[in-house]
Amino acid sequence: MSKIIRNFNNANMLLTTKTISAMKTLSLSFILLVSTLMFCVSCSDCEEEMFVTEAEAFEAPTPQEFEQLQQASFESVTQQFVVNASEPFTIETENGVFINVAAQCLSFNGAPVEGEITFEVTEFFNRGEMLAANASTVGVDANGNLELLISGGMFYFEAFQDGNPLTLECETLLTVPTDLTGGEDPEMTAFTGEENANGDVVWTPQNGEFFLGEDPVGNPAYITLFNSLGWFNCDRFANFPDPKTEIEVFLPQEFSQENSNVYLALQGEPNSLGYLYGEFPVGLAVYIIFISEEDGDFRYAIRELIIEENQQVIFAVQETGLASPSAFRQLLNELP
Repeated sequence: MSKIIRNFNNANMLLTTKTISAMKTLSLSFILLVSTLMFCVSCSDCEEEMFVTEAEAFEAPTPQEFEQLQQASFESVTQQFVVNASEPFTIETENGVFINVAAQCLSFNGAPVEGEITFEVTEFFNRGEMLAANASTVGVDANGNLELLISGGMFYFEAFQDGNPLTLECETLLTVPTDLTGGEDPEMTAFTGEENANGDVVWTPQNGEFFLGEDPVGNPAYITLFNSLGWFNCDRFANFPDPKTEIEVFLPQEFSQENSNVYLALQGEPNSLGYLYGEFPVGLAVYIIFISEEDGDFRYAIRELIIEENQQVIFAVQETGLASPSAFRQLLNELP
């Protein structure tokens, strides 16, 4: 399995190793070793300020501060719609996605609700929004293995009446324009997601209807049904070839898996984002992205590489930069 490793810089040698479990979907390791200065990808023309830090002492964020930053990023792209649940209603999101809900399909404590409700939609179509909000694309295949997914649109649905969370009791039509994710892909299908103990979304393919058609304004679209609120995704497995290898990531001493995270993004594929869940193909072109928090901004470093056998990636504090949430999303979306 791939590993995240923690640095303690005191001497230029490997000191010790210990295994940390229950941190990710698979067990990950932390190794104590010297920090090494490496190269960081940055974006010189982003609208908001980003800079490389000096090698100076700073106070690392708490796990709560890091979690709050990603939660705020999630909420910043959440859309709210006030509708009448007594009648059929249609929602069109900012990105042109259509959601058709039948009358009295939403309930509270098993009883259909009537009158005004708030329907919330959070949609993700690029790696910047995915990463900032910790919305990753990793699914369980037919053999029970975790594999990276390519997304045709990721969603989180919620509904409330008078502050009470509602449930969905019937199938609901979802229409997603294909041009939001690069055009039609006949391998796309429906997935539902559940968050594990670490807050990572794990996706499972569904057997419901999923087909290519047109949206109400005539654009090519994925058309499917969902029957519960929560996480839903139009996805396909990346289907990586063998051989595969583990990736070891060495973190600066100030950081752990509680106040930071490491992601893997495919070069040339803006609609996919994974965490380090296992083995990855040798020769795959990727970005390894380290993120944490500082004073409401993202502290980050990005490594561009071609995966080699027994791949190791070493991050040091000196190579990290700071970016506001909006500038950080822009930087990630501008990566090739």
